[in-house]
Amino acid sequence: MKRLILVALIVLLASCGGGGNQPSNVSLQSRHGGQASDGNGGLQAANEPAPQSLDEAMAELDALQAPEGVDAALFQELKDALASQLASRISVSAGAAKAASQPPAGDANKPADLALVDMGEGEYLLLWHEVNVGDYDNNGTVGIADITPIAMHYNETYDAEDVNCALALIDSSGNQTVDISDITGIAMNFGTSLAGYNVYVDGALQPNQGDPGDLSVMRPADPGSERVSYRYSLMLGGVVNVTVAPADAGGAEGVESDPAQLGTGDAPAAPRDLSASASQAIGPGRILLTWTPNTEDDLKSYRLYRTDGVAAYEQVATISSTTFPLMYTDDNDEALLESGVEYTYYLTAVDEDGFESAPSNEAAQTAFFPAPPTAPTPIDATSEDIPYSYSIEVSWGESESDYLDGYEIWRKDPGETEFALWVPADKSTHTLLNSGLTEGETYTYKARAFDIFGQYSDFSGEASALPSLYIPLEIYSVTTDQTTLQVGSTERAHLVVDLSNPSATITWEATDGSFDGGDTGVAVTYAPPGSGSAKRVTVTVTANDGISEDSDSLDLIITTLPNLGAAIDFALPCWSQPNEPYKPFSDFIADRCVVLLDFGSSG
Repeated sequence: MKRLILVALIVLLASCGGGGNQPSNVSLQSRHGGQASDGNGGLQAANEPAPQSLDEAMAELDALQAPEGVDAALFQELKDALASQLASRISVSAGAAKAASQPPAGDANKPADLALVDMGEGEYLLLWHEVNVGDYDNNGTVGIADITPIAMHYNETYDAEDVNCALALIDSSGNQTVDISDITGIAMNFGTSLAGYNVYVDGALQPNQGDPGDLSVMRPADPGSERVSYRYSLMLGGVVNVTVAPADAGGAEGVESDPAQLGTGDAPAAPRDLSASASQAIGPGRILLTWTPNTEDDLKSYRLYRTDGVAAYEQVATISSTTFPLMYTDDNDEALLESGVEYTYYLTAVDEDGFESAPSNEAAQTAFFPAPPTAPTPIDATSEDIPYSYSIEVSWGESESDYLDGYEIWRKDPGETEFALWVPADKSTHTLLNSGLTEGETYTYKARAFDIFGQYSDFSGEASALPSLYIPLEIYSVTTDQTTLQVGSTERAHLVVDLSNPSATITWEATDGSFDGGDTGVAVTYAPPGSGSAKRVTVTVTANDGISEDSDSLDLIITTLPNLGAAIDFALPCWSQPNEPYKPFSDFIADRCVVLLDFGSSG
């Protein structure tokens, strides 16, 4: 491939310089008008980030912690150097305690590789790399956090020809080594912010070509670690004056570039024969891309772009030119592509200088997915024979799918014309109780299934019902199969409550002993205390249906006598003192006069 012969190529290395020849105050000319002066010869838009005071910057710097694996002493040395330069720069250049936010300024921030590549038939590609000296973390703004990449890559070196690599991005001094001299790049450009570039042809502003934003070309949201490259398509009648100017989020422009130079060669050829395929073998939610390899010796990578037909194209992958076999499987970063959506792709080739080719042919495909679940078999809604409070029981049959994940039950409320999601249910659930409804009103239900890929079945049929009437909560009885237990024995009393609403919450309490297996529900097992003397234990049950509450209790006799003997007739006296009235049965428990109590007897 022929190399681009660019007049400005030699200047490219200097563009990484630390700004030593960059004035701290520069006069900027706005192409748009309407921006207010920032007081330093620059322009500041009304919605630009507020300037950061020296105190605020120093506080942020002081709070910054050394990254994991970075020597704390080195990190402190870098922080001290930045603090010293910031204090000098802000106080001298701004004449106050503020560092004004502004777009990149000065010659060091001019893109040095701005080039027009003739694509034929009047079409040109405008290519360049971003320059925002001091923005080492590549987030678009020069700030305190940019000291961290210096610390993480301290003393690392790179090839002088690789001027757009991650290390070159940090090396603003231009000595091919990341070191303390690169602190100057942060201090000299502190607060500069870049949102993208405006493109001018003979002074005329060019429109945005599809990306959301007001600038000709917007900065990518996720630029990665290397220097951002830009491309802009132009239809020109001949060689003209083409320049770019960086701008911040408020539209204020920074230093205008020198005119683009016309390349005598070509960018990489557009990749050919891009094909997109999907099948069960490739896998659910995935599309396989293949193409014919480019033949350029200096080819570095391919860039894959994708659209779903609604949003604009976006880059979704960078594929190394050495990948073998040359293919790429798109699975949306392992989140899987959406079912039923046709995705369209194109590919570009990028050489070692960062020049990007024209797009390949487009290829469209819909990802393979198994068949969605079948609709649940007919749904049923009923309140018959349900002794609950204003409730409807909703049930449905199972959906057929090897990948079933669950169900959604939708409900249409009284007076409404549309259904709304009522509740999701797991795949093993087929009956739900809808309580707390309004008496006399009709509720309508339908269900659908969904699988692990997010695919939905058709809806089942609809079913309607009136809520059941409210039955007042009442405990009818509390029964036990044993009324007398021995202290510390393995005997158990099985307790059962019968009530009007078995869906109510039922809890049990006892004055001593415990409940084996828990103390909630219509039936529990009671265990006597492990030690102690004979006593009467009161067991209380409480039921609550959310509207009302009821409770009842019974007594159990706990004895220490090893032989219980026969039950004592309640009609017989057992008090030996004369002229004393009969006492209640319970008074004799502590004296162990009674050894067995039959609640079925009278008295």
